[in-house]
Amino acid sequence: MNQYLIAIDMDGTLLKSDKTISAYTIETIKDLQRQGHIIVIASGRPFRAIKKYYEMLDLNTPVICYNGAYIHFQDPKFPSYALSFPRHIIKEIIKDIGRDKIVNVMCETNHEIWLIQEDEFLNDFFIHDGMNVIYGEIEETLNQDPMTMIIQTVDLKYNDIIQKAIESHQGLKCRFWSGEWNCFSEIYFESTNKANALQKITAYYKIPRQQVITIGDASNDLEMLEHFGIGIAMKNAEDDIKLKADVVSEFTNDEDGVAFALKKILNGCSVI
Repeated sequence: MNQYLIAIDMDGTLLKSDKTISAYTIETIKDLQRQGHIIVIASGRPFRAIKKYYEMLDLNTPVICYNGAYIHFQDPKFPSYALSFPRHIIKEIIKDIGRDKIVNVMCETNHEIWLIQEDEFLNDFFIHDGMNVIYGEIEETLNQDPMTMIIQTVDLKYNDIIQKAIESHQGLKCRFWSGEWNCFSEIYFESTNKANALQKITAYYKIPRQQVITIGDASNDLEMLEHFGIGIAMKNAEDDIKLKADVVSEFTNDEDGVAFALKKILNGCSVI
């Protein structure tokens, strides 16, 4: 049997809309591990917002966090991997966009979170428990180079201004979120993505690229879907993600799409 490394996105992929994982999908993933396959979570979340699902699945593998800016793993043999975002650039971006257009900014390391103001919506997703949360104007409070920069604007009409602000900084990109997050954007360096982080993990396990399966639903999954053996887009994925993937699952994240897709692929089917 070929051993596969399987990298799975969380929100919109592994997690149902109510942020749970079905018993069927949990048992499927545990069974794949018993067969010798390596399961890796690849998420935009910090590890603290992944931890309960990681434990639920009985995982002991590296975790890709912050869309590839950080890999969490307890094994001392694994080389540490964390990318930092120069704080002077963050402050310049805020100035270039205009503070009057910004509702909130969130930056974080593994121990601190910087926010302009408290936000229950952000707290529900990113979870602040156990973190040192620092409120106030980022230009004044940010005294370390964080791993992330998330901006919430007053209105979607300011997206063009954000795009223009980051274009003056070489290597920076912007990802605009959708749905209930449609006034949020994520600023990141071009080299920061799940695929680059996943390459570190495949090298550690000595797994060839052809024996890597990736599963996702959104633009932050695109690089890993394109650069490894089999890229699976969820049925509920964005249309452009489906076009770039090797296959599209028959089922959504609310219908055990991950479990059914993996069973078909690993049973020898090349098309779902």
